[in-house]
Parts: sequence; structure tokens; C-alpha cells
Amino acid sequence: MNSASESKKPDPLRLKVTVRLEQIEDEKLPNFQVYVFDQTGQFVTCAPWEGDSVKLKLPEELRGTTARILFGPPLSEKEEEVPAWMRDMLPKEAGPRKTPLPSTLVRRGAYEKRIRLRTAEEHLDIAVLPPDWKKWLMCPCVVRGRLVKRLTLPDGTTKELGVCGACVCIYEVDSFPYVILQLAEHELYRLRNDLRFVLDKLEHEHPPRVWPPEPWPDGPHPQPGPPPPYEHAAASFEAKIEDMLPRHQLRTDLEPVFNAISAPHLRQALMSVASKLLYVLCLPQLKWLSHYYHKDWITCTPTDEQGRFQTTIWYHCFGDKPDLYFKAWQCINGALHVVYNPGVACHTHWNYECGTEVVLEVTDPAARTCVPTQPVNPPPGVTRWVMPFAVGGTQLYRIKSNGKTDYNRGPASNPVSIVDAPFGSPSGTRLGFRHGHSSDIPLTGAHKPAYYRWRYRKAGTSNWHDLSEPVVRHYVEERPGVPPVFPAYKLGPTVVKGIPLYEFKPHDPPAPSDSNATTRWPIDEWFADIFSGFLRSFDLPGGVAAAAGKYEIKLEVYDEDVNRIPPGPGTFEFIVPTGYASDGETVEARNATAAEIDNNGFVFHLHIDNRACKASIAEPAIGSETAGTCGLLRYDAGDVVTISFKAQQPDDHAVFWFKIKRGYGWLANTGSGWQEVGATTASPYAGDGSGNFTNDFAVTALLGKNCDEGAFAESLSVWAKATNGWHAISAYDAYDLRAFALAPNKEE
Repeated sequence: MNSASESKKPDPLRLKVTVRLEQIEDEKLPNFQVYVFDQTGQFVTCAPWEGDSVKLKLPEELRGTTARILFGPPLSEKEEEVPAWMRDMLPKEAGPRKTPLPSTLVRRGAYEKRIRLRTAEEHLDIAVLPPDWKKWLMCPCVVRGRLVKRLTLPDGTTKELGVCGACVCIYEVDSFPYVILQLAEHELYRLRNDLRFVLDKLEHEHPPRVWPPEPWPDGPHPQPGPPPPYEHAAASFEAKIEDMLPRHQLRTDLEPVFNAISAPHLRQALMSVASKLLYVLCLPQLKWLSHYYHKDWITCTPTDEQGRFQTTIWYHCFGDKPDLYFKAWQCINGALHVVYNPGVACHTHWNYECGTEVVLEVTDPAARTCVPTQPVNPPPGVTRWVMPFAVGGTQLYRIKSNGKTDYNRGPASNPVSIVDAPFGSPSGTRLGFRHGHSSDIPLTGAHKPAYYRWRYRKAGTSNWHDLSEPVVRHYVEERPGVPPVFPAYKLGPTVVKGIPLYEFKPHDPPAPSDSNATTRWPIDEWFADIFSGFLRSFDLPGGVAAAAGKYEIKLEVYDEDVNRIPPGPGTFEFIVPTGYASDGETVEARNATAAEIDNNGFVFHLHIDNRACKASIAEPAIGSETAGTCGLLRYDAGDVVTISFKAQQPDDHAVFWFKIKRGYGWLANTGSGWQEVGATTASPYAGDGSGNFTNDFAVTALLGKNCDEGAFAESLSVWAKATNGWHAISAYDAYDLRAFALAPNKEE
């Protein structure tokens, strides 16, 4: 045999497929494809249907085998406007497959035929009826939403921060009826038993289980950490079932399921109520079903600077509404990081209503957020201004002349009002100062703002101290084909003519390091790039105890020649925030008063106290007899029990909560509610003004009418008022517990 014969490739097989769509009247014709798989399910080829028939070339190796021919809608491989570097880095699951899977096509309504490839040319002629070909009709569906992190501000309001520059991937989840079809017979019965258990539990549990637990009467107490995400979502879901579907109605709907006498009847009954079962799929008892939830990738779309995303997907016009699941990635420190992936069972958007907005809440602390610069409404006539704005998240108008602030602590459903709270920052952390300025700053030239300076001194002293912690602003440097990097530009402090100064953020970031790169400023990030100065208040001179007290904080402005600029109409104005306009975003401001200006700098007061609380419960006593190490008090008729405790903070910057529990129930007559530690009366306890509290209780008042002996638990919580401007500093809190028992004296 010559070499030409040896190198000749075998002729391919040819397959002609003729498709007739039956009973077509005025309906829209579907757009579909013909897919060919070998008998093991491996993809061979595909072609779009453009008329009566499709001609396909198949490998000669398939001669004598059976081919699977599937007819169905095309699998979209639309590429969204995801940055090229991100598209290249996305995991394989988050992108279109190079070859489709038969199982995916079947789930999307594909119609299947098989043919034996006996000869070099085969012909398959099929007729497809409306119940099958209508599954291939696809309709557009706009999917829109927001990827956000939520932050509770000191005033109790919630701020939604957009997770920007993320890639949100959208998946289609198998409908629950399809899941029911996949269950084996024994799993059908397991599902029925679990549904009966869930319904009984919901009907007889009072109140429904909720996580996190409600605060102890009149206040919280140290609790264990939160459960895993699945149980957390399940608990919230359980608490809402009554609102979504009355339980008596659910039991009525499930009667056919409970009364089914065979597996086929049971499967049919479950299918008939599948839409109602969506309300209970998130409960822990049904967690095992998660194994059957299959999701297919549809597309990915980026989030904008507000965390918003929008795209168009396609779904079956004559089928169920799409069941969508979302997963999000973000590039953090040069690597992709999953920031949202809460689990299909509890977070699938069943029967998604096209065009409605979904809100995806990110709890991952690593997720980066973007916050646009807040608009400011300056006083009339003021065009160039510098505005001392906040300490952390506490705006200046919420800081009193004594340097303290008020805020709410605890759950939103039962907040504790904290009054006259000092500021602080535990060891290793910092208080962050914030200021804003008009968009024309920085400027060059004499008496034009170019630098700023933060200073502090303790009230009553004469020496000012400079803030010296570095302040940076990150910018974006991008090169084609690689992930962006986020270099930091240092604003200061830089010693200029012997004075440590910070630059106002330049109008443009540093130039790129090479001609292929570009640089730009991103929108400020909420937690890092909003601060213009930092103070390590725990490390103030003299130590924590001596440093506690009222401080003056000063902001000064300098020109490029390091001359301090006096505020005024010809230079710039200091303005002060007074609150928000009706839109909730625009900051309203006033002119600084003469009393707020000292030597051309703006001054406000801040009370700092980093001292921790103390909590101590004394041994209960009857007369001179105490409960001792065994915790047992024996009593005679008419005896009283002395209950005493200490709730202290050196400057009374704390509140406390005390109560006694007998067995499982709280004794209402022993609870103080939240009180100031410096109070002289915290009913029913008397205080001495120094945090020492006591009261005498009749034994009968503690034991009640039905007990002649009992076991008790005393609980004391002392909450520090100190805040870092964002939230309370719980590291300074203190707690104590004590147990004792009462029993009658032994008879002689």
C-alpha cells in the first residue's frame, strides 16, 4: 500500500435530519438546534435548524453505534460586559461550557430520538407535536438586582453599601417538581414523614424557634455564636411561614400527600402541591433534599459602583417562571474571592418575576464596597469650604459640647438607649476622623488650601499634639489582560518646614508606571479610604486611666508655602454638618461660629475613656449566713435574703442589667432593667452612687406560692458606653453569674 493510501482519512458519516413541527397555525416558530451525542453521552456536533432538514457530518468511528439526537433551544454563550481579566479568572463553573451536556438539554425541554448509524448516509425523519416543540419557545427576562453589605449606624439606621466591581453569576435551578420526579420511592416516603413532622412542629411550638434568641427580659445576655448559615436562614424562614402560608391551609393542602396509599400516588400528590412546598424547603428537616438541587450556569454580569446589576436571560415561554440562584465573585488583592454563595436550599428565587429587583446581602467582611461621595448643601454664598464631618460614623452634629454622644445599642426590636457616651479605641485600633471639602480643593498659590493638619490636646492643658498616623488613598492601575492593582498614595504626614502636614487628595492619581497602563481614582471605600486622620486613643500620654477625659480636636488648613490659612470669604470657609436633607443623602451644613475657631483652626470637643467595666455579684445572705461555696442558704419563716452586686465604671460611663431566674422563669420583682451604674435608685435596688446595689427580698417573694425550696441564678451585665464612632466597644463590657439555692432549715 502506498503512502498516499495510508494517509487518506476515512470519509465522514452523513446524517440528514428532517424535522416537522406539527399543528403550527399562527404560533411563533421556535429557534432550536439539533445536537448529536454518542451512545456514552459525549458531545459530537450540533447545528441550527433553518428549514425542513439539517445535514450533519459525523466521525467514521461512530459507524455501527447508536447516536443520541436531541432537539432543543440553543444554549446561550452570550458574553456579558465582564472585564476581560475577570472573565479569564472566573472558575470553570461560571462560564459557558464548550460542549453541552445531554442532561442540561433535557432539563431545558429537549426532545430526544436515537438512531443506529449503519451506513455512510442515514436519514432521521421526525414529527414533533406542540407539547414538545413549544418547550423550545424562549422569551426574554430582565434580571436586575443589587449586591450590598449592610451597616448599622450609631443612630440605629441601616446603611446599604454597594459591593462594586463584582461579578454576579446567575444560575437556573431545577424546578421542585423536577426534583420530586428524581426521588426514589423510599425518599418519597421520607419526604412525607418529614413534612408531617415539620407541620406538627410548626403547629405546636410556641413561639416558633428564632435565631438569634430574643434578649433576656429587659436586655440581652452573653449568647453563643450564631449558627452556620443554613440554620440561620432556616430559622428566619420558619419564623415567616405563618405570614406566607397559614398553617391550617398547608395541612389541608397536604392531606392528599398524607393519605396516599402507593408510591405513584404519593409522587403525584407531591407534584400537585410542589408550589406550596417551596415555603418549607429551607427547614433543617428537609436539608437532605439539597443533594437533588441542580443548577445550570446562565450568565455573569458585573456590578456597578452602587452594587447594581442587570442583564437579560431567556426562559421557556410556556414553562414555569425561572428559578434563579446567584453567586458573586470579587477581585480582592489580585485574586478572585467568593463573596456571596449562601446555599441553594434557602436562597433560590423560586418563580422569579422578571424585572423585579433582587437584593443579595453580602456578609463576607472581605467584600469591598463603594460609596459615592455624599452631596453637600453648603450655606448660602459659600463656594469654597472645608467641613469637619465625623468621628467614625458619628457626625459632628451628634457630638455634644461635652464631647459625648447618644446612640442605641442592642437589637433593633428592643434597643437600649445609651446617653452621654464617650469615645474610645481599644489597644491596636484607632479613632478615625473624617472631613470633606469642596471639589476645587486642593489649590496652588498663596492662601489657597493645599494641606491640612489634625491636632489634639486634653482640655485644661496648653500643649497641642499632632496626629501622626499615615493616611492613604488607593487608586486603580490597570493593564490589558491582567487583574488591576490598587497602589496606595500617601497623603501624609509629611514634615514640611518642620510641620507634619497631610495633602488634600490630589485631583489626579499618580501617572502609570508604563505606557500600557492607566490609573484612576475609584469611588471612596466606606471603611478605609474615608478617613483623613487617626488617633490611637488607647495610647494617649499618661496611660488609660490618666488620659480619660475631655479633649479638644483641631483641624487647620495650610497653603503650599505652609502658611496657616485664616478662614474667611477670600480664602475658604469652615462649615459644619447639621443633618441630612429629605432625600436622606444630601448633607446640610452651617457656617462655623466664632466660638468654634481657635487661632484659625476649627475646634470641637471629644470625651475619651478607654477604661473597662467591672461586674461582681456578692454571695446572697440571710443575716450573717452566706450561701458559701456550695451555694445553699437555709431559711426560717420570715427570713429575708440580701442580694447585692457591683456594676462599675470609673466615670460611670456604663449601664447595667440585673435579674434573677428561678428554675426556668425570670422573677419580675427582682429585675432592675437597664440602669446607669451611678444611679442611687435602680428599682428595686438601692445604689450608693458608686455602682454598689443591694436589696432585701422576703424568702416567700423569691420562692413564690408553690415552692418551699428552689434553685436560682443571678445574672449581671454591665455595658460600657464607649463607642468608636461606629458601634459600642463591647471589649470593655463585664458580666457575672452566680447560682444559689434556698431550702428550709433542717428540723432538729
